[in-house]
Amino acid sequence: YGMKDYNNAIVSAISFKQQEKATKDMEDEANYIIAKSYYAMDSNDKSKEYFSYLTSSTNGSYKAEASYSLANIAFKNAEYDKSEKIIKQMSKNPTDEYFLAKAFILWSDIFVKKGNTFQAKQTLQSIIDNYDGKDIVEEAQSKLNALNDLENKKKQENNKQLENQENSVDEIIIEDK
Repeated sequence: YGMKDYNNAIVSAISFKQQEKATKDMEDEANYIIAKSYYAMDSNDKSKEYFSYLTSSTNGSYKAEASYSLANIAFKNAEYDKSEKIIKQMSKNPTDEYFLAKAFILWSDIFVKKGNTFQAKQTLQSIIDNYDGKDIVEEAQSKLNALNDLENKKKQENNKQLENQENSVDEIIIEDK
């Protein structure tokens, strides 16, 4: 998997899982490699199957990444309600701060898709204010800046339309009878 030879990584991990001596932790690691390999190859249906196994893992990192990945796949498939449901479930029982923060950034994208930019901005601001990891904060700040720029552009367009309307002359015809 580390060498990006995903097909061989999948074959090896499946073979490894089938060994009698494989513990639950080893099986989780194999499922992780399989899921990530399929995900890297854009085989989302197959990756969902193995990420689903990992959502019940005792390894908090695997569980969190699997949940985030399932939410992200649902988002990519325009299944926004499903993605949001997964994120809400993650937030009720967080097991990994990094993937919870990633999930909240994804949640802001869902809010944007649903037309709730106010909530999207608040979610991003919360990450910026409360998360310590530089990469996540930078990603949240970048998305917040893009939302603010989009809002400012819309305001300018609206102001220009209003100005054009005010400057237009209406013709009134008065008839004497």
